[in-house]
Amino acid sequence: MHPNARLIETLYGSLRDDKPKAAADCYAADARFEDIAFRLEGREQVLEMWRFVCSRKVKVTFDSVVADDQRGRGRWVARYTITETGRKVVNDTTSRFAFRDGLIVEHVDQCDAMAWATQAYPFPKSLAAGLIGPLRQYKARQLLEQFIRENPA
Repeated sequence: MHPNARLIETLYGSLRDDKPKAAADCYAADARFEDIAFRLEGREQVLEMWRFVCSRKVKVTFDSVVADDQRGRGRWVARYTITETGRKVVNDTTSRFAFRDGLIVEHVDQCDAMAWATQAYPFPKSLAAGLIGPLRQYKARQLLEQFIRENPA
């Protein structure tokens, strides 16, 4: 197995094992992360996001990890409950990675935003959360900032 494929498995395994610091250690200091909720710059922001995600008691499984010296990809499934609504979510996500010097410099997660929103929120809020990316990102940023205030590192 390529070392960068092992790095992806380390990242996913750290999330599965509720170890956000170990997950953040997989990233370069200037790494970028993007998904349907977040646009983050730097390892410290990524660490705070993984701390937030792990606080939600996420159950993680993963497979289909492949990588070479420059690029990689994988698939992970996160099962968790949305704190605000009490609704259960199964989020099937594909990841794309770029590497430099044995660390992740770019991580882009993709999932079906509408499928996620339909599970997370009742109608009509699910429609807005699924279709309006800036609204979803604004709400995610608010939740992350509240988490950081209430749970300093």
